[in-house]
Amino acid sequence: MHRYRLLQLHHLSAGHETLQKMGKTVPEDYSLVCFDYSEETYRQEDVTCSVEQGFEMGRQLALRLMEMISTGECDDRNYTYVMKPILYDGHSIRKIKKVK
Repeated sequence: MHRYRLLQLHHLSAGHETLQKMGKTVPEDYSLVCFDYSEETYRQEDVTCSVEQGFEMGRQLALRLMEMISTGECDDRNYTYVMKPILYDGHSIRKIKKVK
């Protein structure tokens, strides 16, 4: 039987410290995945994550707002922008072997 737990951490280091105190490690005992990781240290942390792109979101928003202001058109145009996600494949997920 597999047991899955979802834990929200505000600081990645707190999760590592807690697991160390329990005598557990990543990825041997627990797999760790972060969503909207906003720290610049995601490569150093080596945790599999989706990287939050706050700077690029702000830049795209500013470009669209400036275009709306300069053209005076706010209702008739679609200003939607879909960003390609940044996924970092770290080493924090245990490989699962298929049992025959």
